[in-house]
Amino acid sequence: MEESTIVERWPWVVSFEVEVKVESKNKTTGTRICTGALISTDFVLFPADCFDPKNPTGSIKKPLFLGKSGNKNQDLSSQQENFIGNIWLHPDYNFPNFNIALVKLQNRVKVTKYVSPICLPNGSGPTDDDVCVSL
Repeated sequence: MEESTIVERWPWVVSFEVEVKVESKNKTTGTRICTGALISTDFVLFPADCFDPKNPTGSIKKPLFLGKSGNKNQDLSSQQENFIGNIWLHPDYNFPNFNIALVKLQNRVKVTKYVSPICLPNGSGPTDDDVCVSL
């Protein structure tokens, strides 16, 4: 599969790097990648466990990436960077329950063939011919 096809197949994927800490020592031990779904030009749904529940906005200082394939040879012109404006964790979040967070981006994304919101149901419900994706 060509690299550009990978990015075009999932243009709603948003990712960022999270520092992983050892609870008992509160030391950074590495990083992991968190991914979410772009649901509009300025909102993303992420798992709540991507953020520190005590300080959600303070836990992320690096940019969010959109249109990024992970391929080191990718043409950077297809990528967009953004930052977190605000975060709302589900009020009943207690991992693994209610593991969802809504993130408002600092800036609206530019919709391209590499970056676009996920298709959400219109309220009428899926039909037998619909393909549904769950995150």
